[in-house]
Amino acid sequence: SGDIGMDVPDDKYISRITIRLDAAASSTLEVYASYDGGPWIKLGARRAEGKWERLNLPFASRRHDLMRLRITGQGQITMRSIAMTTAPSRGNMIQGSD
Repeated sequence: SGDIGMDVPDDKYISRITIRLDAAASSTLEVYASYDGGPWIKLGARRAEGKWERLNLPFASRRHDLMRLRITGQGQITMRSIAMTTAPSRGNMIQGSD
């Protein structure tokens, strides 16, 4: 992906990423993230076991200014959405929601 995070206002950061997709049997998927131009870190991998599966892949994100995603795999996969949850930050503290 391109750079993600520049459009997040008000001292917030992306705390969670959820990828939703459909996958045919024996399809495989790996998700990597690069934070602030650093090395690619593997967030997770999945393999579709059933004839056709709807996969929901949630990942916690590390604190960053910019993030890039790399999604690789084999088989028949349809990407449905990539949703991002933001959380407010102040200094080095994460503010929880009430």
